[in-house]
Amino acid sequence: MKQVGSEEARRAFRDLLDEAMRGESTEIQRSGKPVAVLVPADWYRNALVLQRGVHAFTHDTDGHRLPGESELPVGELLSAIGEAAISELERP
Repeated sequence: MKQVGSEEARRAFRDLLDEAMRGESTEIQRSGKPVAVLVPADWYRNALVLQRGVHAFTHDTDGHRLPGESELPVGELLSAIGEAAISELERP
């Protein structure tokens, strides 16, 4: 991932958007510390879907975290999370 300072990002924003359209990500730093990441829209959308899928599997309908650890084997747990994420992707 490319890293640029905030001033450079401001000057080269169009170029950074072109790079994002090609699938590249850029970390933007201010005073040498990362403050943002410019990612392709599809990458961000997929990340949100996965986050919602995990949330749906680990929280009840009121948004409260389910107690304890899952008793499912890791493979089944990952499969269930993946299915929840796929159902989120398929929603209109």
